[in-house]
Amino acid sequence: MQWNMDTLAIVGVFPSSPAAQASNIIGYIYLGKCDFNGVLSLDYAVHEDYRGNKLGIRILKETRKFLIENMESVKAIDLAIQKNNIWSINTALGAGFEFHRQMDDIKHYRH
Repeated sequence: MQWNMDTLAIVGVFPSSPAAQASNIIGYIYLGKCDFNGVLSLDYAVHEDYRGNKLGIRILKETRKFLIENMESVKAIDLAIQKNNIWSINTALGAGFEFHRQMDDIKHYRH
């Protein structure tokens, strides 16, 4: 994974993926603000060409592990997902995130 601390973005390309072999970016991860309780907002997306193979679950698991182990201030990670985005909800659940709360049309999952 590549870290760009100026924008707090992570761009990940896994060595075994076709994207890595073609030097393409397969998606993004954006780290939002970490609140005073240590809850970090995280946003991510996987390019549509690479969806459906559980890559999102792997990205979330590896990112979560890295952040918790390497950033002292991070105690939990929060994902905000549209309530009708079943694919993203299942990805979050598959990566070990649990439903935390719902505000309007947004469901929050936390690990």
